[in-house]
Amino acid sequence: MLRKIFDRDGTLCWICRVPLDRKSSDLRLRVTLDHVTPASEGGDLQLYNLKAAHALCNERRGTLTDPASIRKWCRREVQRRISQTAVTERPNSTHS
Repeated sequence: MLRKIFDRDGTLCWICRVPLDRKSSDLRLRVTLDHVTPASEGGDLQLYNLKAAHALCNERRGTLTDPASIRKWCRREVQRRISQTAVTERPNSTHS
């Protein structure tokens, strides 16, 4: 199903619009399927109601129907975590 969503929407988080990384070591940056209409409000698991999002963004959005109000915060937080992950995953360099 994720492949169909990526084919339809591309590989950006629909909330923060930062690229998704399916292999991120940071679990909060992992790809999740988000309900456009929240399940708690009757949203179902049909393709038209699902979009790809970072786990962090999906959690922050909760049951908001329009993610625009949290988009800036999510983008900033995701980019900060990506930077931190890049630093911690960089191999140690040795100087001769």
